[in-house]
Amino acid sequence: MIKAVLFDFDGVIVDSLEYAFENLNRILKRFKKEQLKNIDEFKSLKNKTIIDFFKRENPNMFKKIMILIYSFMIFSKNFDPKLKRGVKPLLERLNNKGITLIIVSNNFSHLIRRILRKHKVSRFFKDIKGLSLTQHKDKRILQVLKKHKLKPNECIFVTDGADDIEYASRIKGLTKIGITDGFSTEEEIILSAPDYYVGSTRELSELLDKLLNIK
Repeated sequence: MIKAVLFDFDGVIVDSLEYAFENLNRILKRFKKEQLKNIDEFKSLKNKTIIDFFKRENPNMFKKIMILIYSFMIFSKNFDPKLKRGVKPLLERLNNKGITLIIVSNNFSHLIRRILRKHKVSRFFKDIKGLSLTQHKDKRILQVLKKHKLKPNECIFVTDGADDIEYASRIKGLTKIGITDGFSTEEEIILSAPDYYVGSTRELSELLDKLLNIK
C-alpha cells in the first residue's frame, strides 16, 4: 500500500528551468568560470550541483562555503517560479486522500518553503529535504523514510532528473516516476529506467490516481 509520494521540486512542482539557467550563469560569472551558452547546454548538465562545477579545482571547505553563500544570495534574490499547471489540484487531491507528501530536492530548503508559501501549497507537505553538499538523492530519501517510519515499497518518488532516478534505483522497492517536461530530456529519462514515465503534470496526475486507486 502506498502511503507517501516524494517529489523533486524544480521541474516537477515549479517551472524553474529559465530561472536556474540564468542564476547559474550569474554564479559562474562571479567566480570567473565559463558561462553556459543556452538552456539546452544547461539541460545537458543533468543534476549537477553548484559545487560540481569546481571539482577540478578541489576547493577546500572555506571556498565551498563562499560559493554556497553567494549562490544562496543570488537564488534568494532572483528566484520566483510559478507552479506547473495542474500541480495545486494534484497536491490537494493527494492530501485529501491521506497521502504523505514530501519534497526531496537539490534546491535550497528556504527557497522551496518561500515558493510553496507564496502559492499557498506549503500546508500539503509534511517535510522538505533540500540541498546537501555530501549526499545524493538516495541517501536523503532514505533519511526521510527513516524519519517518517516509511518503507521503500510504501513510497513513490517523482522527479524530472535522470540522475535522480539512477540514484533512487539503489533503493530496493521504491517506485520511481520520471517526468519528461522538466530539466532532463525524454531520452535521458527513458534511459535511466524509471518504473513509469510521463510527459506532463496531467499524465502524472492520471498515473498517480491509478497507482493509488483514487477515483
